[in-house]
Amino acid sequence: MAFSYPHGFRLGPIDLSVARGGFTALVGPNGSGKTTLLRLLDGALRPERGTVRLLGRDLAGLTRREVARAVALFGQDTALGFPYRVGEVVLMGRHPLRGDFAFDSPEDLRVAREALERVGLGGAWDRFVFELSGGERQRVLLARVLTQGAPLVLLDEPTAHLDLKHRVGILELLQELRRRLELTVLLVTHDVNLASGV
Repeated sequence: MAFSYPHGFRLGPIDLSVARGGFTALVGPNGSGKTTLLRLLDGALRPERGTVRLLGRDLAGLTRREVARAVALFGQDTALGFPYRVGEVVLMGRHPLRGDFAFDSPEDLRVAREALERVGLGGAWDRFVFELSGGERQRVLLARVLTQGAPLVLLDEPTAHLDLKHRVGILELLQELRRRLELTVLLVTHDVNLASGV
């Protein structure tokens, strides 16, 4: 697979396979194309050459909703400019699975509350996100990803801007969730120390 932007940055050719149920870390410096790779893997970008296969199917032949049921992305751009409550943020993970104007169903609420419990923040549903620490905010965003219910989770620098204690905590939580929920996890990072713990 290969991809290039009009301004000249080129990624590839790449031949990558991620084992189902595994935890894979890709390490590279900033600006090396890690985020571009994840956007190719979640279908937001299309390769100019080659194909991306998801669970044996060509990603280009799947609808956005089909992709959303299979792949969840924890992106770098996780700024929340509006004073959302924690529960509202976690429920955003259900939006790709529904119609554009659907209301939150009892099932959506159940799944979202369960995801928040899984990341250790069950009591934070009604709190404002800006009241939380950096590590807690990252766990809320991870709960949003889990709420999507996808078996493949793509993580783009999920510990950026966290101190060492919170970086280790997020990594341990990811390992535990991968085992318990039988997820396949692909983590991209520039942090060699973090990747060595995968």
